[in-house]
Amino acid sequence: MLAVVLYASSVSPRVLWLRMRWLLLFTFIGAVTFPFSTTVDKGDSALTSLGPLSIPYSILYPGLGVIAGLCLLFLLSSLLPLTFLKMFWQKRWTRRLRLLFWLLMLGSLASVWLMSGTVEQALSLGPIFITRLGVWTLVSVEGLLLLYSFSLLVMLATSPMTLVESVTRLMAPLRLLRFPVDDFALMFLIALRFIPTLIDEIEQLGKAQMARGASLSDGTLTERFQGVIMLVIPLLRNIFQRAIDLSTALEARGYVVNGKQTMLHETSFALTDYLTIGGVLAITLGSLLI
Repeated sequence: MLAVVLYASSVSPRVLWLRMRWLLLFTFIGAVTFPFSTTVDKGDSALTSLGPLSIPYSILYPGLGVIAGLCLLFLLSSLLPLTFLKMFWQKRWTRRLRLLFWLLMLGSLASVWLMSGTVEQALSLGPIFITRLGVWTLVSVEGLLLLYSFSLLVMLATSPMTLVESVTRLMAPLRLLRFPVDDFALMFLIALRFIPTLIDEIEQLGKAQMARGASLSDGTLTERFQGVIMLVIPLLRNIFQRAIDLSTALEARGYVVNGKQTMLHETSFALTDYLTIGGVLAITLGSLLI
């Protein structure tokens, strides 16, 4: 269904990937261990088991030594007088990579030191059970990611005005319950309009602070914190000022809460709209019942 919506909305999968890559990475790191457990609790059952697997320390010992040696060679390459290596190590992201290799090398050396007297023994891994509850939790996380993907596609393929008008029309039956549908739609539209405005404001303030010598990415932790403070205070001031200007503009145009609001574009549901709503309801009810 996600592939069909991508094709129908003419949104490139690369655009969706660029907006979800970090979320997918952190979700994978956090959820990859959900199906696995060393014990099976009451009310749960194991689908299958892995292990126990016995790995001799005589194999791990030289393997960790090789990893430590490769990390050391990689770190020493920053001292070589080669132009392409100097350009590589001058990049910002290589500093974090250097820290990662330092940690990997020190961890490997510490493990080798701890295993120095146990070369003839074996490391037992398992048994590890793949439980039904863990698999169901992983599927639930996947469902949340798909829900976020669909909502992101709606925001990418629909203009804010069209989206607000659609939400207003779909929520029209709530007027019978005295729900302020029009005011909710206006707040929704203002929030959508404010997001790109705030992003532009942050970029302008960041460039202004950098022109004055402030650094938000370099320096000590205290200097970075001071740079962020110098960015947050004028940002909050500009946000409140824009909110005041917006409220003044609404009052000047005669907007009142209890007034009768009208649509900018008067539209009506077509057959495709009814089929789409019916299809979504059918899939939702079917997934709940099955």
